[in-house]
Amino acid sequence: MRGSTVKRGNTYMAYYYTGEKKNGKYVRKSKSGFKTKKEAERFLRSVIEDIEAGLKVQGSEVLIKNFLNEWLDMYSSISGLAENTYRGYRTNINNHIIPVIGDIKLNTLKPEDIDRLLLTMTEKGLSVTTQRYTISVIRKALNWAVKRRILRFNVIDYVDIPKPEKFNPTVLNEEQLQVLLNYCRDNPLLTPISLILLTGLRRGEALGLKWSDFDFENKILHVQRTATPAKGGYHFSDCKTEDSNRFISLPDILIDILNDWKVFQSDFNVLIDNFNPDGYVFCNYTGNIISCSSILRYFKKALQECNLPDIRIHDLRHSYATLLLSKNISPKVASGMLGHSDTRTTLDIYSHLLTDMQKPVINALNDTFKDITVTKQ
Repeated sequence: MRGSTVKRGNTYMAYYYTGEKKNGKYVRKSKSGFKTKKEAERFLRSVIEDIEAGLKVQGSEVLIKNFLNEWLDMYSSISGLAENTYRGYRTNINNHIIPVIGDIKLNTLKPEDIDRLLLTMTEKGLSVTTQRYTISVIRKALNWAVKRRILRFNVIDYVDIPKPEKFNPTVLNEEQLQVLLNYCRDNPLLTPISLILLTGLRRGEALGLKWSDFDFENKILHVQRTATPAKGGYHFSDCKTEDSNRFISLPDILIDILNDWKVFQSDFNVLIDNFNPDGYVFCNYTGNIISCSSILRYFKKALQECNLPDIRIHDLRHSYATLLLSKNISPKVASGMLGHSDTRTTLDIYSHLLTDMQKPVINALNDTFKDITVTKQ
């Protein structure tokens, strides 16, 4: 046996050897405070089983808060996490996970601890989406520990995770989109809004555009990078998925709007030497890309003056998708233009529209069988 139990006053202590050497001697660890010898022996057997299974016992005894911080720094450097994703992980770890379970040892984490974390988040009024995202961070970190034989299993596998909330996007209808676009055409600073409205791009994709991404002759846009807000400006990275890197055909009205923006932007060359050397589309007069806060301010003012619902910029993307599907554009084509990784994603988000799209089918069936008489029994 790699350890033993001894009595210390009114309690018992279990000690064991980890199998690792330090300064030429095997490392010895111990745990005390067991009320009975059986409790101490049960603990000892469990530890020895882990050692013999090749688990790194010392690593598993680290506190959750220390483990998560070390894991995130290591994982982000190896996997190349996008800056925005890294910030999201860090926020969940610091704001939600550590305050509730941070002082628990990694090897003593139990499903009921995760239950307590979820309950705490619910009591704070945090959404199911936030809860699921927080759990996904823990799951990813613990899976990393399991693969490196620091843990035997992932406790998240034994927890009932809240089911995702049904997402019902807020959208502008066709008439409202026309009103907004007319307003935007008279204000060059709203050109990013016009582009999102007419292409369904994500805001980061729009702000990451360069003039070289456009083929104006063939009216095609190549979406291939995204801009993420960072200290002092933006961080630019490739599109997150292969499907997000896509080609989109452009409507004539957008070509006109972009040409007008080009003319408007050309005046900035007079103010700044070597203005916009990288050729980003949405630079302001300082040579920097227009800030998210400025775009949002212009957008909210536009909604108010047009007497339109107070929606998010991202809801323009949903409005675009809704418009495509309502015009009987196939979900596969719509999915490709939106940059969804799977047609099922499109169908799941906009499933409510598919019922409306079935009305012509029902009308056709009703017309076909209108002369059939049903005999009552």
